[in-house]
Amino acid sequence: MLLIHIMCDQYYDGTIWYGHDQRQFWTDYKNFYTQLRVPAHWISGSIDGSQGDFPILFGHANNLGVNSLWLFMLDCNDPYVIDQFCSSGWNNGWLRKFEQYYCIEWHCDYGRECDRSNPYDWYVYKVWPLGNTREVFP
Repeated sequence: MLLIHIMCDQYYDGTIWYGHDQRQFWTDYKNFYTQLRVPAHWISGSIDGSQGDFPILFGHANNLGVNSLWLFMLDCNDPYVIDQFCSSGWNNGWLRKFEQYYCIEWHCDYGRECDRSNPYDWYVYKVWPLGNTREVFP
């Protein structure tokens, strides 16, 4: 048996405008197509990220039993949106987080001409991991 999976990030279904909040649309979509066919959804970095909706969307995905979320971004170089997406995923049990301390040695090749306030004079020479890696929990 061939099973087709469906994903959608739509905010308007042709008859109902759901506003900029996808939660009701996700629920209606799941109820219409069944959980078996809708195991994942898209999240918009530009719309949902700018509104701070990541936490509520991850929570709603948990409530619906969704098993994957995809982030769509027009600007892939926006660290704020990526950080918010990852933080929300971690806080809602979707991602794991690890930390470790490091010693970083910086060098400058200009001798006495090195300016401590100019980041372009310096480069990372060596990195030493210190201690064990540990998992961080929300």
